[in-house]
Amino acid sequence: VKILGWASAMETKGYRYKLLSRIADNLGALPHQHPNLRLATHIKDMQWLNVIFDGMLKPQTHFQHVSVASESQAVEAVAEKRADVALIWAENLHLYAKHMRSDGLRVSFNSAQFPPLTLVMFKHAVKREQKNAKALVKALPEICKGAKNVDICGALGFHFMEAGEHQIHPHLIYKYENYK
Repeated sequence: VKILGWASAMETKGYRYKLLSRIADNLGALPHQHPNLRLATHIKDMQWLNVIFDGMLKPQTHFQHVSVASESQAVEAVAEKRADVALIWAENLHLYAKHMRSDGLRVSFNSAQFPPLTLVMFKHAVKREQKNAKALVKALPEICKGAKNVDICGALGFHFMEAGEHQIHPHLIYKYENYK
């Protein structure tokens, strides 16, 4: 993994993931103690799932994957009993309040906090796309500047973007490259 830049969010809180499950299933807070759960998520990167679960389990073999295109489809899959758990951003939990009430869903797991969003590019892609990677890094500081870009950055929650690595991300790189 190579960090190309980072986005500073207007909110200082970290980000985290949550697993939603049905109340009736009575899942504990430690997903690694529940093998063969049907996990609904749009995340395809098994190593990133490994980082989300802090290396406690091997997502490839621990879960039965229910492929969905979005978080909302993941929540619907749990509500419809096609999946046991749905992985969502904690910041989006309010979007599923109706499902929580009407479908009897609850939060059964909270990931560790993650730092503000990072623009990541894999090393093999940087080697292959060196020219494009350099152009992107050059453009990052300009993304949130100027009147026409303020609304876009504001909608994303950014107040500025910066090229290069940042001190809060090395632990994520370590986890991504070393959790097996």
